[in-house]
Amino acid sequence: MRACRVPAAKPPSLRRTPRLTPLWGQALGAALFAIAGAVLLYWFVAEVLLGLPLQVDAKAEAGQQAAQRKFLADLVKIALGLAAGIGAVIALVATYRKTRIEEYASHRDDHRLFSERYQNAAELLGHAKPAVRLAGVYAMARLADDWDEQQQQCIDVLCAYLRLPANENDPGDGEVRDTVIRLVAAHLQPDAEPSWQGRKFDFTDVTFDHGANFSWAVFSGQTYFGNAKFAGPADFRGAKFAGNAHFRDAKFAGYAYFLRAEFAGPADFRDAKFAGDAHFPDAEFAGYAHFAGAKFAGDAHFPDAEFARDAHFAGAKFAGYARFKGVKFAGPADFPDAEFARPADFPGAKFAYAYFQRAEFAGNAHFQRAEFAGDADFRGVKFAGDSDFLGAKFTGPADFPGAEFAGDAHFPGAKFAGDAHFQRAEFAGNAHFPDAEFAGPADFPDALFAGPAQFKSAKFARRADFAGAEFARRADFAGAEFARRADFGGAEFAGRYARMWVTVTSGGSLDLSEVKLGRERTSEDTEQPARRSVVSLRHATLADPASIAASVAEAANGCVLILPGGTRAPDPMPNT
Repeated sequence: MRACRVPAAKPPSLRRTPRLTPLWGQALGAALFAIAGAVLLYWFVAEVLLGLPLQVDAKAEAGQQAAQRKFLADLVKIALGLAAGIGAVIALVATYRKTRIEEYASHRDDHRLFSERYQNAAELLGHAKPAVRLAGVYAMARLADDWDEQQQQCIDVLCAYLRLPANENDPGDGEVRDTVIRLVAAHLQPDAEPSWQGRKFDFTDVTFDHGANFSWAVFSGQTYFGNAKFAGPADFRGAKFAGNAHFRDAKFAGYAYFLRAEFAGPADFRDAKFAGDAHFPDAEFAGYAHFAGAKFAGDAHFPDAEFARDAHFAGAKFAGYARFKGVKFAGPADFPDAEFARPADFPGAKFAYAYFQRAEFAGNAHFQRAEFAGDADFRGVKFAGDSDFLGAKFTGPADFPGAEFAGDAHFPGAKFAGDAHFQRAEFAGNAHFPDAEFAGPADFPDALFAGPAQFKSAKFARRADFAGAEFARRADFAGAEFARRADFGGAEFAGRYARMWVTVTSGGSLDLSEVKLGRERTSEDTEQPARRSVVSLRHATLADPASIAASVAEAANGCVLILPGGTRAPDPMPNT
């Protein structure tokens, strides 16, 4: 066992002992001061205030002389009483100074005793035998309880012992370390007496071989767990971190419990590694929460957690389930380049600002009834599984340009109060937008709908831009309402049927210029005749129906456009 090197105890700053005069000198000085005070008081009152001579006039009346003598006698009594009081004060001061000298002497004796205890405890901690080191741990902890002036130094010694490399050849070393951890945790409990709250704890690079139980601990000072290794469960349930909480590069081999933990200052978990499940339900992050680059090999549980400021998860990797149900992000929620290997649950989450640029969802992504108060940035996001935004509310801009939806994309009843940008988005599965409401511009130019596209009963209050979009299969806009321009110019309907039973209100228009009506073909059935592609506006309500017939001159041969009222646009080729 390597010796535990501890710093020498520093004596506290003591004031210099005051020098006192001898007791007989103090008594003589008090008497002389009293007599001088009486004479001065007599002279001041008799000569200055009353204008009386120091000698009585022999010709004055006997009554006046008697009164003057009596008055002067009273003045002398008052002067002597005042002098006696002054002398008593001086004596009291002298007694107080003497008492202070005794206190200083006692304090120096206490410091000498504490210093001796400190050196003895330090020597025990550096002993080769684990039983002796264990005694040193308890001795240092008791000293920290008794010595408030140097409590921090005693705690630093115990933390320094944990930072020493563990001795694998010493079976008792683990018990010594576990004892230090238990003592620290016990002194950080809310009702601990004496308490070590408010002190700094530096567990940087410490290895917790059997985990650590800091449940309900109160860390009032700075706390450092940077690069710490928790071989067993790390229990921080209900813990309170009043200062900065540093867990950067920490490694949690077992479960990590932060249930209802409170972080008043910044919580730094950058590049932390969670091999087991990470539990943060109902946790409160009042300061910045840094999880950038963190790796969650197990499930990551953050339900109902609250982030009062920025929540950084940039580049975080979630190998297990990512559960953020009901989370409140009062500040920006940063998930750019994050990777979700399994389902990611954000139902009912509230985002002030959401940034998921280039994030990858390998499993299903659930954002049902989520609320986005500010920017919702999903540019370049890849949804390999189903994405569910049922009933989601986008108060600010909703940005999905270039997003890839490999599974079904569900937006039924979603409300877009701001701009909705889906330029060049790719929908490989079903694209469901029934009953969606677009209060701002809805931009889907050059979007690719490889699966069915459903916009039944959707409401477009402003511009709806589907120019250049490709509908490879069924496109259903039955019951959709367009209050402004609906631009399908250059759009390609390659599926068998496109139902455009839309309502274009007064002031709106439907642009189908240069629309392309393709045919549905399959590689499995190339010898069979291709079926017609039909775009039906049979039940559409158009503000300007005459503008539709002239806008489909370049429709592909063999395809059908059914205009309002059931009439067909000219068919250049007979049925095959």
